[in-house]
Amino acid sequence: MKSYVSVAFVCLLCISAASCPPQPDPVARSGSNMYAGSARWAYELAEPRFSVLLPADAVFFYITGSMVGQDGRLAANRGVWTFRFWSPSQQKSVGVDVDYNGEVRHSILTTDIDPTDNRSPIPDGWLNSTDIYAIACPTCGAAGFGAASLNYADPSYGNGEAVWILFNLDNTMVRWDGVPVSGP
Repeated sequence: MKSYVSVAFVCLLCISAASCPPQPDPVARSGSNMYAGSARWAYELAEPRFSVLLPADAVFFYITGSMVGQDGRLAANRGVWTFRFWSPSQQKSVGVDVDYNGEVRHSILTTDIDPTDNRSPIPDGWLNSTDIYAIACPTCGAAGFGAASLNYADPSYGNGEAVWILFNLDNTMVRWDGVPVSGP
């Protein structure tokens, strides 16, 4: 009986996967605007909404990007930058997302995990993703899409300061201000 259930489950997964629309391959951005699709580009699009979406005591703690090319920009047809803030008074994380096409939305994640326990907030002068990738791999270009995040790495890296981790560059780490980082 157990094997029939397993076979039925696998068949159900295959049928549901076949009915889902296929995800397009990520397409590199082109054109002369090398800023479009970067983390700062997304942050600037989201910034006017921060005062409406975020509690007054919100502190900036995380940036994550999906479908980030090795030039530090989202693919032209996929990906999102997410900016997470922590509200001590509300004990929750509030996120603002910006899609590859510039659409801004927010999400609220109720959690009891306070990032201030072991991480410092992201400093105002954090370097743009395009600069970080240029430091980490100056000759990479736009290929090699994957994830990137600022301030998710273990705080022992970078002496507790916010560190970019570039998953599509073999987990290369660069501090928020552009200093390359190695193990703790």
